[in-house]
Amino acid sequence: MITVREALPEDINDVYSIACECFNHPWSADMLLQEIRKDRSIVVVAEVDGEVVGFAALAVMFDEGHITNVAVKKDHRKKGVASMMMKSLMQLSEKFPLCMLTLEVRISNVDAINLYKSKGFVIVGARANYYNDTNEDALIMSIFYEVENE
Repeated sequence: MITVREALPEDINDVYSIACECFNHPWSADMLLQEIRKDRSIVVVAEVDGEVVGFAALAVMFDEGHITNVAVKKDHRKKGVASMMMKSLMQLSEKFPLCMLTLEVRISNVDAINLYKSKGFVIVGARANYYNDTNEDALIMSIFYEVENE
């Protein structure tokens, strides 16, 4: 069974290990720990049988949420882990008055693109040569919320 919860500082070793497994240029453990501790960031972890198998992070800037990381251990992919973390991030982001969530995704990462589309994200643009390791382009995907006028 997969459970998703907000990350705690004591999760940092697991989070950093997953970041190193999943990304060619992961954020440092210090940077990830800072995100866990920030008031205007949300970091969640997914657990299977008590083992942290994934993490996702969202940074709040003014009235926008930027999903900065979604990572799942290789042997736990395609089992709904990322989907559950995205759902949790989106629910937790409701505590902020956001007009949108946005993210970048490798143009070749069809599975992730399809996941984000299933959550309501749409492609709004692209960033040429966004990824330093391969010079691969990124798609910019966003979901927009109606903002109530006061």
